[in-house]
Amino acid sequence: MKKLLLTFLLLISPCSWAGWFNIIKDDKVSISLNDQIPWQSGNLVRGWTIIDLSAPSDTGVLSYLALDEYDCKEQKSRIIQMTAHSEKQAAGRVIEKIPELDEWDHIPPTGSRKVLIDLFCALRKKPL
Repeated sequence: MKKLLLTFLLLISPCSWAGWFNIIKDDKVSISLNDQIPWQSGNLVRGWTIIDLSAPSDTGVLSYLALDEYDCKEQKSRIIQMTAHSEKQAAGRVIEKIPELDEWDHIPPTGSRKVLIDLFCALRKKPL
């Protein structure tokens, strides 16, 4: 039994140990979300994501850490906070800090952003 538990723990991604779960992965990008909702109000919810690139960008970026706000009813989002990092999993040196965007962006009916809003909205606590 102990060997089975140890094997299971070794197979789990280190991200998931801290509430991070990989939800999208292809040959260019891997996206993980944190299942802990830091803030919500009515139809609005905020959530953290890590975006890992398979290869560094021209400026040396290998990952992004983002706090986005989602409007579950209107299906739109905006960036609250985002940083670009020199290593995967939002580690290493911060290469750039992307400022908060006040403008909301509507989410298309398919794609990674649709997956993110659906998951974060499902994780939020429903109002009483």
